[in-house]
Amino acid sequence: MKTNRNRVLGALSAALTAFLFIAPVFALTSPASFAPRVLQTQTSVHFRKTVNFNDANIAAGVKIGAIPAGAYITSIRCYVNTTFNAATTNSLLIGTTAGGNNLLAGGVTAGTNCVLGTGGNQNMTSAPGLGLAVTDVSNTPTGSTGGWDIFVAYTQTGTAATQGKVVVVIDYVSNDDQ
Repeated sequence: MKTNRNRVLGALSAALTAFLFIAPVFALTSPASFAPRVLQTQTSVHFRKTVNFNDANIAAGVKIGAIPAGAYITSIRCYVNTTFNAATTNSLLIGTTAGGNNLLAGGVTAGTNCVLGTGGNQNMTSAPGLGLAVTDVSNTPTGSTGGWDIFVAYTQTGTAATQGKVVVVIDYVSNDDQ
């Protein structure tokens, strides 16, 4: 009985020690550094992010991850769950810098911009960041780990929004065939 108790106490002590020394490692940089997400097989990879009108720091841009240099962005889609209702403009920006719009610019053109005043699924067939326009290896990556940081921002003008929720999905293929 005493041996089992010692084993349990020893395991609990080891787990607590590991937590105390490992947890602070994840909070060393602000904003966090993300390694580019790469799979070792030739498959597409994606980022999915839910953006709410009132998320902390969303107007300045929130880093959601990083993609590797040379990644081919195959699609950018959004699904507006709850329409955004700022009085004048509601813009969703996606870029490689905070507040940047080189992947997806704000606006109201279907197929080019995520139109936040319209509910449902939207496929950005003309977004500026599709293909290799941004991530080409001849460009200088913005990420701290050699890839491209990805930021999402929501900007508004006029009377402030009281609602709004959109899910953004960015699909890409890593440059793993060269």
